[in-house]
Amino acid sequence: MPRIKASLRSAGSIVGGGRIRSPRAANAVASGGGGGGTFSATGGTKSTNGAYTYHLFNSSSSFVVASGSATVEVLCVGGGGAGGVLWVADENPDSIGGGGGGGRYSLTTGISVSTNNYAVVVGAGATQAVPTAGSSTFGATLATAAGGISGDASGAQPASSIGSAGIAPSGKGGSAQNGGASGGGASFSNNGFIATDQGAGIYKGGNGGAGVTNPWPVGAAAFSGGGGGSSFFGTYQGTGGSGGGGAGNANGSNGVAGTANTGGGGGGSGTENRADGGSGVVIVRYLT
Repeated sequence: MPRIKASLRSAGSIVGGGRIRSPRAANAVASGGGGGGTFSATGGTKSTNGAYTYHLFNSSSSFVVASGSATVEVLCVGGGGAGGVLWVADENPDSIGGGGGGGRYSLTTGISVSTNNYAVVVGAGATQAVPTAGSSTFGATLATAAGGISGDASGAQPASSIGSAGIAPSGKGGSAQNGGASGGGASFSNNGFIATDQGAGIYKGGNGGAGVTNPWPVGAAAFSGGGGGSSFFGTYQGTGGSGGGGAGNANGSNGVAGTANTGGGGGGSGTENRADGGSGVVIVRYLT
C-alpha cells in the first residue's frame, strides 16, 4: 500500500504546534521486470532533472505506462477555496467574508505501476458558481489531496469586527461585521492570520497562511497558500500566503484569485463576487 508523508516542510513558520519534517527521497526504481521490457511512460509535461524523470500535470489527463514497471512518487495539491464575499443582509448590518483556504497537499511514495492507463485528475479551484474546490487524484485512490474550504457567502451576522484566522489544514478565514475586516485563510500546513485593530476604528484583513514549499524542481515554488482577508477600509486588506494565495480587497472591490496550479485560496472580496481559488496540480516522478 502507498505510504503517505503527512509531515512536510513549510514555506513559513509552523503554527499550532505541528511538526514538519523535510521530505526524504523515496526509493523510486524504474525496472525492466514484470515482463514488459524497459520502463516507458507518457503524460503531462515530461522532463528529466538529475536522477529523476518528472511528469507535470496542470490539467486532468492520464499517466500512460507503455511498457515495463516502476515504483513512483506522486505529489498532489487540491484546488483552492474561493474567497468570501460581502453579504448585504436584509435586517442586520453588512458582513464581509474571509480568505479561502489553500488546497490540501500530499506526497505519496511506493506506488507500483505497470502497463496501464492511470487517470490523473487536477482539482478545480472553487468559484462563484461552484463554491466547493475539487480534489486532485492519481489512479483514482492511489494518491489524493482534497480541496480547500471557501470563505463565507452568507450566514448569521458575525459577532465581531475582527475576523478569525483560518485553521490548518486549509480552513477559511472568518467573516466580520460591517466596518471591520475578515481573517486570512489557512494553507495546508499553516494557519491564516486574524484581522487586526489598527486604531481609530480601522481594521486590517488577516494575511493568508504561508504555503508548502515544493520539494521538487518542477511546478510552482510553493503550493496551497491561504487567501488574504478583506477590509472595509481602502488600503488595509490582507495579503495572500506564499504558494499562490490571492490578496483580499477593500469594500467595493473583488478579491484576487488564487494562482492556477498552486491550489492557492482566493482573497476575500468587498463585493458580492467571489475570488476564485487556484486549480491544483499532480506531479509524478521516478528514477530515470
